[in-house]
Amino acid sequence: MIKYESLLLEQDDVTLKTTSLVYPAMFLSSTLIDNVPEHDCLKRVEEVYSSRPDQKDVSLENPDWELFTDGSSFMRNGKRMTGYVVTTQDKVIKVKALPADV
Repeated sequence: MIKYESLLLEQDDVTLKTTSLVYPAMFLSSTLIDNVPEHDCLKRVEEVYSSRPDQKDVSLENPDWELFTDGSSFMRNGKRMTGYVVTTQDKVIKVKALPADV
């Protein structure tokens, strides 16, 4: 961990602070493999600090595209209707309705 802290602190725009809001024991896994606790630091950091763990860095098919997005949400007969669209200036790339509970 010290290695990572020193790498981060070399950056001028990074400040390391501690917090008492996170209980350290929550980072420990209860799974034992050969009487050794299994713990994946990177996985745990992603679970705790990622705002959207389901979103990943993926390259676009065509990085030259200029993409536009729009979404809508309204009630129809007491049921929530939600969806989104991704387009270029000339072409619809993706349209999807979302579940009513979103």
